[in-house]
Amino acid sequence: MYWKQTKIFNKTEGTVVDIDGPTVIVEIDRKGACRGCQAEGICHAFTSPVMKVRLPRPSFPLKVGDKAIIAIQPTSLVWASIVTYIIPVVAIFFAIGITRQCGLSVGFQAISAVLAFLASLPIVRRIGSSFEGPMILEKNNP
Repeated sequence: MYWKQTKIFNKTEGTVVDIDGPTVIVEIDRKGACRGCQAEGICHAFTSPVMKVRLPRPSFPLKVGDKAIIAIQPTSLVWASIVTYIIPVVAIFFAIGITRQCGLSVGFQAISAVLAFLASLPIVRRIGSSFEGPMILEKNNP
């Protein structure tokens, strides 16, 4: 398995809360998943302390309540981050630049920036879905 042969950039532990056919829903403590990240205190300041993630069901048996090690490949994490943060920013600056070159007012520039941001979200989602997401590596039951 390719995952076992590469250095894993980010690993965390989660608890299996549901098994739904080919997918497993795992609950992960945000503090544990984000430990060490520079934006740890900012990113999820207004969200739930736990996140539920739908992952592909692994080849080994799992049951509800099992602890599992979740990991993401370094290249997937980096590219997903770039796509998530850079594309909307580029879209915003592009929209502001065009409206400014056309001599439109600041109000139109702001509206075009918001519209460009909203238009970039489906693009980000489509590109992001092509990256290999996190996977369950192994059970971590004592």
